[in-house]
Amino acid sequence: MLLFDDGIRSLSVKYLQKRDGIYCYRRRYPADLVSYFGGIKERVRSLSTKSGPEAAKLASKMALTDNATWASIRLSESGSELTPFDLTRIANQRLDTMGITPGERRVDIRDGFRTEWSPLAAHLEDKHLAALLEDPEYLHSGALTKLPGLLEPIDKEMLRIDSGTPRTKHLSDALAYYLKDHKRGQLTRFAADAHRAIDHVIRAVGDLPLAEYRRHHAEAVRDALVAHGYKTQSVRRNLSSICAIFKRAIIGFDLQMARHPFADLQIKAEGDDTQSKEVFTLAELHQVSGAVQKADDTLRHIIAILMNTGARISEIVGRRFRTSSSTTKCHTYG
Repeated sequence: MLLFDDGIRSLSVKYLQKRDGIYCYRRRYPADLVSYFGGIKERVRSLSTKSGPEAAKLASKMALTDNATWASIRLSESGSELTPFDLTRIANQRLDTMGITPGERRVDIRDGFRTEWSPLAAHLEDKHLAALLEDPEYLHSGALTKLPGLLEPIDKEMLRIDSGTPRTKHLSDALAYYLKDHKRGQLTRFAADAHRAIDHVIRAVGDLPLAEYRRHHAEAVRDALVAHGYKTQSVRRNLSSICAIFKRAIIGFDLQMARHPFADLQIKAEGDDTQSKEVFTLAELHQVSGAVQKADDTLRHIIAILMNTGARISEIVGRRFRTSSSTTKCHTYG
């Protein structure tokens, strides 16, 4: 949708539509996931705002959530197990798609009798009606004794959300909480490093409730990293990320834990595999500084800047700057 165009600048935002002055989010489900959402082809939700910039922010946030949710569904269909955090996110989106508000109850009054029922429970009953009809107890009393055994994990999670029952916080929840409010949580590289560290834990010992992790779990993660061939410095960096996420979760989730199992974990022969880098001698620096001034080209300009600033190569070659033989000078060593 085009938000504005003044002839010089224009701004368009995906998945936005305006109805009676109110913006709404409208996006088609991927063809391979339509059946997963009950055959509904589009996700349409009011953003409850008439402000274009505010609607753009809300739509962008919803699109990111959808992307993550759909990626998780595809991952689970490929055989990978969903984390509890992903399962909750998918369950919430399915409830939203079905138009069911968690905790919603509807009332029927017939012959003076008041009956309260759950739209979600009714939906699940209809979904498995064929199987339930084979249950004699259901036919005689309507008791859904067989239903729990028919439900998929996503159905059970929707029922948990609908009932308002709190879910035990797992490590995947701690990761999401850590990135949500961290000042660098939205930075791609920072988030990727945090996800990678937690993935090491999940692959080694599983995505457990936070209170169930023990010291032997932490040692198993450490040993798995070492066995994978990581340098001890990389092992320590991953463990530090895990520690930071645990510490944040202990405070944020009000966990009754004095300390977490990854604290003060030792790494055998830590630092012994570090290779020290050779440094240039004064004579070598003098030779290089003379060589970079013999011609006016980009490579020599880069080397001169590196020698005088100590910056990384990527920090220099990734920038655009103006240079000339009259302004580019290199400090003479010696």
